[in-house]
Amino acid sequence: MTTRKGDRWGLPKGWPKRREAFATAAMREAEEEAGVIGTVHTAPVGSFTYAKTMRKGYVVPSHVFVFALQVLETRETWREQKTRARKWMPLTDAAGLVGDRDVARLLAEIAEDDALDALFAELDATRADAPGIQPASS
Repeated sequence: MTTRKGDRWGLPKGWPKRREAFATAAMREAEEEAGVIGTVHTAPVGSFTYAKTMRKGYVVPSHVFVFALQVLETRETWREQKTRARKWMPLTDAAGLVGDRDVARLLAEIAEDDALDALFAELDATRADAPGIQPASS
């Protein structure tokens, strides 16, 4: 999906609310920013850092944890659809399109690894009827 300004492609990300687990925040942000609903795995598949410029102009160094979300539903309308575009593509294509070098590197690494297939198989095996958060395996 694009940033709010629409000038770069990236991943949904945001701040966790008070006492909200990172995986829960990732699931909420995916729905708000990209209109997708699904089951998220609680173990991050990777992370990256970037300098977040706040509305008032100051910069906050940010560490983003990336979670695998098995999409179960794609909404036709969603909260931020007027300010963001959404596009589906293979991870290798996304790695070449995103506007951040560290995100591109992470997507390329995830694409090379078969770990997502295993995570999604685990989510399939443990998912209840309703989407939600599934615990990480030990």
